[in-house]
This record gives sequence, structure tokens and C-alpha cells, in this order.
Amino acid sequence: MFLQDLILSVIAIISPLFLFNEAVPQHDSILTGELYYNELISTLNEARFLNAARMDKPTFFRLLSYLKTTGMLKDSLSICAGQKVMIFIHALVGHSNRESAERWQHSGSSISTVIHEVVEAMYECTDIFFIRPSPLDPVPAEIINNYRFYPYFEQCIGAIDGTHIPAVIPLNLQGPFRNRKGFISQNVLAAVNFDLTFSYALVGWEGSAHDSTVLDDARLKGLPLLNNKFYLADAGYALSRNVLTPFRGVRYHLKEFGGGNLRPHNKYELFNLRHSTKRNAVERILGVTKNRFPLLRNIRSYNISFEGQLIMCCFMLHNIVQLNHLYEDDFYADYDRAHEDEMRPLQAEENVLNYAALNNWKEQIAQDMWNDYIRAIGRHE
Repeated sequence: MFLQDLILSVIAIISPLFLFNEAVPQHDSILTGELYYNELISTLNEARFLNAARMDKPTFFRLLSYLKTTGMLKDSLSICAGQKVMIFIHALVGHSNRESAERWQHSGSSISTVIHEVVEAMYECTDIFFIRPSPLDPVPAEIINNYRFYPYFEQCIGAIDGTHIPAVIPLNLQGPFRNRKGFISQNVLAAVNFDLTFSYALVGWEGSAHDSTVLDDARLKGLPLLNNKFYLADAGYALSRNVLTPFRGVRYHLKEFGGGNLRPHNKYELFNLRHSTKRNAVERILGVTKNRFPLLRNIRSYNISFEGQLIMCCFMLHNIVQLNHLYEDDFYADYDRAHEDEMRPLQAEENVLNYAALNNWKEQIAQDMWNDYIRAIGRHE
């Protein structure tokens, strides 16, 4: 018995020595998040900074200033506000929580906390980052300085469209979110200005929702609607005094006017061509924003409400970049190259007519355009 008790006592003493393993730090890179952030901030390589931050340094610091003052984003003990914004952008570029944790040498929970902090700060700056039209605004330069659109679209304040952003939805709730193309998505409404900034967005609608349904909801939730002003929209929307749509059953998309058959045949085709040319602004801005922030093409496993918030933040970040960048933006260049055929201008000269009366509004705009167009052709033949 004595020997047995002795053996048990020895095992009790030495077993913890074998069972205990010293914890190994998970994030032990010599390039800490702080060092990496400081390296990016101090780099003279502009292309490197643009690739990491998706904006140039002056724009980044302006964004940081807004988020710290209006958005109340704070430094913490281990992560400064600037690093928090950079971590947030790193996530929007499409990196997972695990990848961000490795890159920034913080725990996954810290990365998640930082992302939520920045989203909160971004939402405090919504009125700054979304560029809403005003009744006092002059006619957009993109309209008044182009005889193809002025005065016909003199009262136009922008374009609207829906876009499908992939969504992560629990299996039992996926039905309504499956869109007509077969994948799970949110149907997001975007309203844009002709200077290629977002003026409004509505997120959260199921992918199966019709564009007109989403628009009706947006009217009740802050879509900027001005008296006698209108947006351009595609044929998926209903014609109204605030929404000017193309003629159905008539050539519409710019690429349909390519090749040797460039000229429109009648007033309806001419109207649709002009309409498509300006409405292209919303397709262009959405394409550029998705290129800038690839998370919009492959969203991670966030709940649907937070996914919507991230989409809104991408739109807001696009706006501050668009309003402040002073460099050649590769994201626009990539989009323009991919859609070069759709951006080819109409090869004809035209005079300008007075804007059509509200009575028989859409038909009259088309008729005015066509009369002017035929006159111009007659002078050149």
C-alpha cells in the first residue's frame, strides 16, 4: 500500500508538468498592425497606397478626419483610428476575418469589433457622404453642356437602377432572396448624380422583389424627390413625373446602335439612345464601386442587416473618393475598357429645341429630339 501511495503521489506531482503546454502567441509577426499601418502612411509609393486604401493619401486623411470628428471614431489602446479605417477597407476589398487577423496581427474578435466601430462612424456621416440633389442646384453640367441632352433633359437630376448584391441567408429563409437569375441576393436601389456620386440607396429588399416595389418603398424612405424634376430609369420601372423611362419595344441599349447601323430610324429610337447614354451613369458607378470594393461581388457571412450596412458604406466611400481624387482612377479605366462599345457617342450634329411641355411629356421630348435631329442631318447632306 505504501508503494502504491508513493507512486500515486509522484504522478500527481509530475503530471501537470506533462499536461501543461505554454501558450504560443497566434500573432507573432515582426510586422505588427501598427508597423504595417505606419509603413503605408509613410510610403512614397503612391500606387501601393492606392491599392491598399482604394484612395490617395489626401482623401484617406480627409475621410479619417470626418470619421473622428463627426463619426466620433476613437483611438483605442492598441489600434489607432487610422489603422481601424484601413482594417475596415481591407475587409471591403474582400479579405476574410481570418485573413485580416493575420495581416493586421490582431485577434479575429478585435477585427470584427473594429469593422463594426467604423460602420457606426460611417453612418454618423451619412449626410456628409451622400450627395443629395437640391431645388437650388443648377442644371447639371453633364446636361447643359451637351446639345444632345439640353434642353430635353433639363429637369433631370440623376438616374436610378436596382442592382443585385450577393447575400448570405440561412437556408430556411433563402426562398424570397433567390432572384430570377437563380442566386441569393439583395435587390439594392441606387440613385446617382451625373457627377458619378450616389445621392441615395436603399438596401435590404429580397432578390425576388420587383424593382418597382423597391422604388415605391424608397419613395417613403427618403429618396430625394423634387417638384418637376425627374430621374432616368430603365423599362423595369413605371413611368411617372419623377421617373422617365424609355419606350418599350424599341432599340434601347447603346450596343444595339453599334456597327454600320449607328443612326436611329425614328424619334423613339433617338429618345431611347439619348436616354440610355445618360442613364448609363448609374450602371457605370455601380460597376466601378464593385470593382473598387470586391466584397460587393462576394459578400462574407454577415447577417443580412449588417450586409446592407456594408453596402451603404461602400457607396459612401465611393462618394468621398469621387469628390476628392486628383488622380487617374484605374477602376474607371477598367470599367470603361470593358464597356467601350456601349459608350460610343452618336455621330450626328443637331440643333437645340425648347424643352417640351408637360402635356404629353415623354412623346413631346422624343418628337423635339427627332425634329432637331432630322434638321441637322438635312444640313449635312
